[in-house]
Amino acid sequence: MKKIIYVGYPSFPKGLAQVQRQLLIAKGLAEHNCKVLVLNRYGVHSQRETEIKAEGCFEGIDYKYCSGTPFRPTSFIRRNILKIKGLFIELKTLIKERRKKNANALIITCNNFKGILYYTVLAKILNYTSVVDQVEYWSAQDFGRNRKLDSYLNDRYYGYFSDKSIVISDFLMTKLNENQPGTAAIKIPAICDFSLFEQHKGYVNGSQYFLYCGSAAYFEVIRFVLDAYALIHSTTALVLVISGDLKWIGKVKRYIETSNIQQVTIKSNIPYSELVSLYKGSLALLIPLRPNLQDTARFPHKLGEYTASRRPIISSNIGEVKAYFKDGLNAFLCEDFEIEAYSQKMREAIEYPEKRELIASRSFDTGMKDFDYRKNSKELYQFIFEN
Repeated sequence: MKKIIYVGYPSFPKGLAQVQRQLLIAKGLAEHNCKVLVLNRYGVHSQRETEIKAEGCFEGIDYKYCSGTPFRPTSFIRRNILKIKGLFIELKTLIKERRKKNANALIITCNNFKGILYYTVLAKILNYTSVVDQVEYWSAQDFGRNRKLDSYLNDRYYGYFSDKSIVISDFLMTKLNENQPGTAAIKIPAICDFSLFEQHKGYVNGSQYFLYCGSAAYFEVIRFVLDAYALIHSTTALVLVISGDLKWIGKVKRYIETSNIQQVTIKSNIPYSELVSLYKGSLALLIPLRPNLQDTARFPHKLGEYTASRRPIISSNIGEVKAYFKDGLNAFLCEDFEIEAYSQKMREAIEYPEKRELIASRSFDTGMKDFDYRKNSKELYQFIFEN
């Protein structure tokens, strides 16, 4: 039996898009008789999340917090002592697994270049096959001057050091081929477990509603959604499921109040089962993309979830959306990031129910064909071990 060790992102098994991607890739590989171990170097969770253990098995995937705890200590000294402990235990585990020839490859999901450099060099020393999973074009992120160099190095050279690469979008594949021609690479888009959605019924609250799900830090996009919604003048409600810092959520609430936008409900920190039910009960799901480098390069995780919900998507003809969706066929798409145009697509979803439901059905078919994690897992297994 082949074995893969996942390294680089200290949050598994609980987290947002990047952790969900880890889980689904790991589950897909496990279904092809491949054992997966996820190593978290140190803990990042709050003490309130008591259900997380330092070591265990989640949905068939083994994981371990090398620092000995999944929680982030409040003490600066203890926090850094545990980081050092985690570094050595992680290294010891990798050496032990390779010496016994238990593990064959490392999948590296890391948001900074120094982490990628560390793990890819370590993989060469220990004779692991290194596979970097790249999910963003980091130079397009607004991290400030302190991360500018790291982002450039990450985008430019991660493929140079890794044996193989996974990319999430056509844009990232193009960039990789430009920077390191001939690099072994595979595209795995935003993936989803469609079976989870089939188990849930739609949420019923007595009225139809649009739904937007995302981080409150994307305030520009949320404001765009609110402004477009304000123009439709409909009894259809709007539900915002937003995560992130309380100050950003507060900013969203203040904008709603000062703009006097009615029929808006904000939900945060809800169970995943409730989120799925909200998706499935919506009239349509909103995901406007901006015509910038960040949105062109990325592939939002929730796009796969939206298709699994069997509801129509209202988006922009940008980046990866353009690769899988066509306006009027399997999505409502705007050509421009313009409030009135987006509002018109929302009105279209309300006024033409037969068209809306046909688009919803075709969207689901697209997701099943391209975004179901099981459909991608066989090709990924062969890519890692047989190419």
